[in-house]
Amino acid sequence: MHAGGAGCTRTSQPFGMADGASLDGTDPFELVHPEDHDRVQEALENGLATGEFTEVGFRMRRVDDGWIHVIGRGRLTRDEFGRPLRADGISINATALVEAREREAVAARRVELLLDSAGEGVIGIDRQGTNTLVNRVAAELLGWSQQALRGCNRHETAHARHEDGSPRQLEHCPMAPDISEKQVVTDDVLWRRDGTALPVEYAAVPVADAEDDLAVMIVFRDITERRRADHLEEELSMYHRGANMQEAISLTRTVLFNQERNFMRMVFFKVWKRILSILRKPMIAQAMSQVCFQQAFLIF
Repeated sequence: MHAGGAGCTRTSQPFGMADGASLDGTDPFELVHPEDHDRVQEALENGLATGEFTEVGFRMRRVDDGWIHVIGRGRLTRDEFGRPLRADGISINATALVEAREREAVAARRVELLLDSAGEGVIGIDRQGTNTLVNRVAAELLGWSQQALRGCNRHETAHARHEDGSPRQLEHCPMAPDISEKQVVTDDVLWRRDGTALPVEYAAVPVADAEDDLAVMIVFRDITERRRADHLEEELSMYHRGANMQEAISLTRTVLFNQERNFMRMVFFKVWKRILSILRKPMIAQAMSQVCFQQAFLIF
């Protein structure tokens, strides 16, 4: 490590030392985190053997027993006879960078857990249509592992055909990576890894100001049970329409039969009244009419 003057200040400050304090005479390995010793030793040995620049990340102890993350780069220079001449190197305090990456990793893990806990499949694609984000549900519904599905072309893998097997053109696909507004489709299919169709409804949403690795988010849901319910409802509706038709036919027959009975009664009475009127005996005609009415009602 470089020491002396302003260089000493720059070297000592990351270790929690006062300005002007020196690390001269300190064995660097005493400051390296025990879990990183082997990695640093291997990097040094590789640099000595090849003479190439060697880079290694490791943790070093501060005087307050805290730790900083360091990225070390160095190279051994030899003379014309191959003897070590000098070692040049630099150590960079990468604590802020490492901590930022750790925070980013934690945030990404939280997002992943949130997506995995959702009941819908979620796929994110980049501007080339490649899957860059796949949650657990999406992978399970499509019959892939998350790792295998990431990096695949979304259209070619799961959406290149209509349900009848005919080709689906990318320019007409609601999930295309260049869509400019939200697309909602309530009945479509995606294709599983085994070649079977998965009935789905989905929403494809373009990501505003997206980076290259995320252009469109797709959220989809298995509607197999909904289709079965719709089919059952249609069958029941057809059954009820058929039952109502039979009921209507039966009722029509009953009405027609009753109308026919009433008509026959009317004809019967008129005939009897005509016969009795011919006999010119009104009293007998009235009495006979009453009897005939009662008998006709019983007959028809």
